[in-house]
Amino acid sequence: MTTVRAYGIVRSDLSGDDTELDAARVRDLSGRHGFDLCAVRIEHGDADFGLLLATLAPSHITALIVPTVAHLSGWLDAVRQDACVWTLRPAGCWPRLDAPSAVAEFIPAGSA
Repeated sequence: MTTVRAYGIVRSDLSGDDTELDAARVRDLSGRHGFDLCAVRIEHGDADFGLLLATLAPSHITALIVPTVAHLSGWLDAVRQDACVWTLRPAGCWPRLDAPSAVAEFIPAGSA
């Protein structure tokens, strides 16, 4: 069985006072799924996302966890070339676009 390497991103400009709570929820989701969570990064905005997201594939990250899809602000399809995207709200997963027989639609938690 292959261990899924995961990374979390929480944008403080979106989570506001719940930033630390959202980071804890990212860690919790990772633990519940048995992911190897490499880090949870707290960002203010998406200015560094291009460089950050370019490191996913070389780091063998195959799952990115965010509180909501808004935390990726336009980067969703780019991320999905290398990793699936897990969201806390709504709970579920956007699968990788290049995975065999992957669907493009969001898969709610508990339906797979």
